[in-house]
Amino acid sequence: MTEGETEGRQALESPVLLENEGRIKSIYLPAGWREVWFADGPDPSVLRTERIFKPATDNESEIVFFLRGRRLVESDGRQFVETLQRSIHLLAEDELSALVLVLADLSEPESFELTEARTRELAGLTVLEVRGLWLYDERSYHGVLFPVEDTGQIVQQIYLLSPAEPFALVDKLFEAVLATIQWR
Repeated sequence: MTEGETEGRQALESPVLLENEGRIKSIYLPAGWREVWFADGPDPSVLRTERIFKPATDNESEIVFFLRGRRLVESDGRQFVETLQRSIHLLAEDELSALVLVLADLSEPESFELTEARTRELAGLTVLEVRGLWLYDERSYHGVLFPVEDTGQIVQQIYLLSPAEPFALVDKLFEAVLATIQWR
């Protein structure tokens, strides 16, 4: 167990283990968070799943595990991987423009206010971290996106959605969750 994973587990009292989610080998969720939604894609040939977890005490905050089933075209997957291979950095406008299909709805300014997009290291893997605000329901967003395989064509993301009021508190918890991740 890595130092980050140990610290993350200690921050999560009686954590719940989640295993084998796309590229994720294991990750711990806070005790008291329950799964409220699970969906597989309608086409068995497409790897698409979405799992939503919410705390028992707050019905508006959620941690979502989303594995997109639709493959990006090869050039978009390659662009994603190349962005992640650069040194840790804030993304410039031209990089964001090149990653529109990776970002999907997060790249639509009429519905999402992007406040930060950067690369970061997470348990030995470089991921794309995005922060912002969904304008339709005014919930804050903090997520990490990463390729499931080396081509970058299948994107997986883990994200937190929460109203502004408890966001700072649940964001600390989300960081503790991320600290427990182990990759396949």
